[in-house]
Amino acid sequence: MHIPLWQSSLALLAGIAVIIWLTLRYKLHPFFALLIACFVTGLSVQLSVEEILKFIKIGFGDILSKLSLIIVLGTAIGILLEKNGSTKVMANFILKLTGKKRSAFAISITGFITGLPIFCDSGYIVLNGINKSLIQQTGYKVAQMSISLAAGLYAVHCLLPPHPGASAAAGTIGVDFGKLIAYGIVIAFPAMLAGHWWAMYAGKKTYNVNGLKATKDLSAVEDESKHENFQPPSALMAFLPVLIPILLMSVKSIIGLKKDNEGIFASVFNTLGDPAIALAAGVVLAIINSNQHKKYLSLYLGSAVEKAGSILVIIGGGAAFGAVLAATDIGTQFSKSVNLESVGIWFPFLLTI
Repeated sequence: MHIPLWQSSLALLAGIAVIIWLTLRYKLHPFFALLIACFVTGLSVQLSVEEILKFIKIGFGDILSKLSLIIVLGTAIGILLEKNGSTKVMANFILKLTGKKRSAFAISITGFITGLPIFCDSGYIVLNGINKSLIQQTGYKVAQMSISLAAGLYAVHCLLPPHPGASAAAGTIGVDFGKLIAYGIVIAFPAMLAGHWWAMYAGKKTYNVNGLKATKDLSAVEDESKHENFQPPSALMAFLPVLIPILLMSVKSIIGLKKDNEGIFASVFNTLGDPAIALAAGVVLAIINSNQHKKYLSLYLGSAVEKAGSILVIIGGGAAFGAVLAATDIGTQFSKSVNLESVGIWFPFLLTI
């Protein structure tokens, strides 16, 4: 069935408008807003209910198969590090090096370096605990710190191998990977600075809000760091649950850049460097650091699963909406209706539609 471009475009705008309207006006949970938007957009381009449901299931299932383990394990690391006092130790260490005034820039640089070898989503999850602790100790706005961290991670993710976009583009046009990495760093660093500066400027207009209340069982449990006889981990032990996953994923990325990546060493680190395995190692190290009050460990891990579940359904809803949008074929229609040569540098942005 051929749908004209104007109809597909209106369907896209209608879906986006529904999401914004339901979440802002009625405070509806984003998952349900995205689900409703799937039907609004799908029905607008004359997809049947059965077809819409099929695309929702495909999009939802595909993204969860890729991210569910990473998000659950990463969230578990964050909660364990928070409860055993590691995030405070790490934040204090960073503040000693940079001072409170430069903590936002420090987290952006940390994201930039971390993002060189590993994907931005894994890096954000691993570093989020440090980020939250810095927010509490410095008084910076959540938007300022979080966007600064994301700016560092995304700058290299979008421009440098071994990340998929840059790697695919380099392979298509036959670019030397070494030169691409060198030039990519030169270009990515100003991009990171721009993101950081924008976060500092625009974030001033925002305000911090309290997070969701803890579950009933967990709310009765004090952090280990609040107990009188609590001994916080050393700086090295506090950083290990973060550094070891980054190191393992980094080695796998380096091996992937080599043409000859066979052998026992490559096989071992290709396995250990898988984000799920690397983050699981981080969870184990975080548990080792939680050497006091282990009776609360089950509650901490249970809380991580609950928090990760809330994140996953939103991500899944977004992927479902994306699958319905892809079914409208608006990208192909746009390419046939517009002279892409005249679009120039905006073509990659329009292509992502």
